[in-house]
Amino acid sequence: MIKFKLIPLPFLVYSNLIFAGTVGSISQSEMLPSFLFIGLGGSYNSVKLDQYLDPLIGTTDIYSGTTLVASGSANGPATPFHDTQTTFAPEAQIGYARFFSNTDWLWGTKFSYRYLSITATDANIVAPQVGSVTSVDGTTIDFTGRATIDSVQTQVNHELDLIPFIGHSFKKSYAYLGIGPSLFGTRTNIYNITGYADIDGEHINVSGAPVSFSSSKWMWGGVAQIGLTYFIHPTWFLDINYTYAITPHNETNYLAPFSGTLSNGDTKSGTLFGTSTQYITVQAISVSMNKTFAI
Repeated sequence: MIKFKLIPLPFLVYSNLIFAGTVGSISQSEMLPSFLFIGLGGSYNSVKLDQYLDPLIGTTDIYSGTTLVASGSANGPATPFHDTQTTFAPEAQIGYARFFSNTDWLWGTKFSYRYLSITATDANIVAPQVGSVTSVDGTTIDFTGRATIDSVQTQVNHELDLIPFIGHSFKKSYAYLGIGPSLFGTRTNIYNITGYADIDGEHINVSGAPVSFSSSKWMWGGVAQIGLTYFIHPTWFLDINYTYAITPHNETNYLAPFSGTLSNGDTKSGTLFGTSTQYITVQAISVSMNKTFAI
C-alpha cells in the first residue's frame, strides 16, 4: 500500500527558484493582474479512517406479568478500527487570484471538490462486555457477555475544501500555500448488533433479533495545500498540488429499543446504545487544467 509523505516546502521553493532563474520575473503583460479560474482534473488520494465504537451499552428490565422483577446493564468497547485506502478521484475547482500592487506576490482563494467514493469495512466484530443484573430484593449478580456486530461499513464520499492562499509568481508560473476549512460527506451502516450474557452458566441472547443502524453525516475539518502552477497560455494553466486534510473526532450516537420473552415466561425490554467516534485523514496529489477569466 502506497503512503504519502509530507512534501518538504524547501523542495518546492527550490523548484521555483529554478523557474525564476530560467525564465525571469513575471510581467503583468503575461499574466492577468486579477482573474477568476475554473479547473477540472484528478487526484490520487490516501484516505485513512480511525474508528472507535465506545461505549456499547445494553440495558434490560425484566417483568413477571406487569411487575418489574429485575434490571440489568452491560457495556464494553469494540476493538478500535484503522483502515487506509488509496483511490483516484475526479476533481473540480474554482477560484480567484489577485496580485499585490507592483509586486510578484499574489493572494487568492479556491474552492475544490473531490469525489472519493471509498468504503471501509470492519467485519465480524466481537466486543467483550461486563455487567450486572439486580433483582427488586437487592440481590445483584455480576456477569460477562459480548456484543456481536456483523459489520460496520463507513463510506467517505465527498471532500470539499475552501482554501485562501498566498503565492509568489515567476514568468509563467506561481507557487502558493494555503490553509482553510474542509468538509467530508460520510455514511455509516452498522449491521446486526446482538447482545449476549453468560449468567449462572446459561448463554442468553439478551437483545433478541439483531438491530442495525445507519447515519449520514457531514464532518468538518481543516486542510492545508501547497502547489505550483504553470501557464501554457496566457489564459490556461496547469495546477499541481499536495493537500493534507484532517477532521477532529466526530461522535455519532445510536439508540434502539428491544423486547422479548425469556425461557421462564418472563418478558424483557431494554435499549441498545452505542457511540461511534471517527477521524478522517486524507492526503492527495492533484493535477488540473484551468481556464482564467479577467475581472
